[in-house]
Amino acid sequence: MCDQSVATKTFIGRIQSFYSKGYGFILNFSDNQEYFFHISNVEMTNEKTKPIRLKKYEIVRFELSLTEDKKTVAVAVKPPYGFTFSFDTTKGTRVELSSLGEITVEDGIEYTGVVSSWNRVKKFGTIIPQEGIFKGLEIFVHLSEIKVSGFKFLKPFEAVRCKVGTVSNGVHIGKLVCVDVKAVDGLQLACQAVIKTVKTVTFKPELKETVAIDSE
Repeated sequence: MCDQSVATKTFIGRIQSFYSKGYGFILNFSDNQEYFFHISNVEMTNEKTKPIRLKKYEIVRFELSLTEDKKTVAVAVKPPYGFTFSFDTTKGTRVELSSLGEITVEDGIEYTGVVSSWNRVKKFGTIIPQEGIFKGLEIFVHLSEIKVSGFKFLKPFEAVRCKVGTVSNGVHIGKLVCVDVKAVDGLQLACQAVIKTVKTVTFKPELKETVAIDSE
């Protein structure tokens, strides 16, 4: 039983494990530590839906609290802003840009976000920041802003770190965009985990029979 809150701050992390007995562990992106949680501390957005199993690596929001024996555990476990849990078929509530009023984009500020969509053919998608003034807002992202080498793509529901900027010219001038997209500290993006296997074929030189001709 939890008796006091460690902090009122909401953290972002991912499910590292979840067991059929109704408990598991969450990896906190802020300190790379794992925290125990019980299913009784999972807050439902849809009361009619009963959690059966949280998926490994599912992104969640949570708070930290102290138990009576002074152990720090995760409580108030919720889905990310704009999403529902994987077992919930209802759609998460998204923030409308108009509800933010006049906003000022501040350079250099990084946010933790969750990828909400990705089109592999058109090479763009959307990210929903989970903190700051853009919390819950779905923002455009282009493949060119993924700051990794090699094959690039984003996977829906994966967590990322990014900055938010505005388009400076063209028909989309003033539009919000996610820039400098990278992995959460200590982790990899899904595209970095993909290893392309190249099949090497070795061609053996053809052996030609040499015929010796005796000269008379």
